Amino acid sequence: MTDKRIDQLPDAAALDGSELLVVDQGANSRKATASDIVGIQHDHAIADVAGLQDALGDKADAAHGHAIADVTGLAATLAAAGIAATEPIADPTYTLVLADGATKYKRATNAGGCVITVPPNSDVAFAINTVVTFRAATAGLVSLAASAGVTLNPPGGAGGSLNFAEEGATVQIKKVGADEWDVIGGTAAA
Repeated sequence: MTDKRIDQLPDAAALDGSELLVVDQGANSRKATASDIVGIQHDHAIADVAGLQDALGDKADAAHGHAIADVTGLAATLAAAGIAATEPIADPTYTLVLADGATKYKRATNAGGCVITVPPNSDVAFAINTVVTFRAATAGLVSLAASAGVTLNPPGGAGGSLNFAEEGATVQIKKVGADEWDVIGGTAAA
């Protein structure tokens, strides 16, 4: 392979999050996956962005940080590229909304736990094959609940309300019918 500048390389296809990337950490090269990078906050000096300081004048600090969620349209752009943005669920109850189909990765962070409700298609019309991933990022009990008329199909076939197996458990739901979702990951009947 000949040496090329980064701007001479062809565009990548949509990322699925498993691709290995080279990351510079303190002058050391390290590997990371695309999904490792998605939810992180980054800091940079305004001077590092060509022309930004001139455009802002004295209206902003010379350096600042922000989360991906704070950048208008960035989560949607990442989702369109196949990279799932990370969003916390901080409340004790949460009902999925249509935007969650684009977000795809939700972290339950409420210390007291959380009940995540899957609404009927008549309320929120997710596309068939929509996948949403959840992480129990707290010691509190995290549960999935099906609204009236919604079927959750976990491993083992015992549907209804489901508890995540443990703190750190990751569970996915995939819409397979108008009001039917397959549950993938460690759950137990509530």
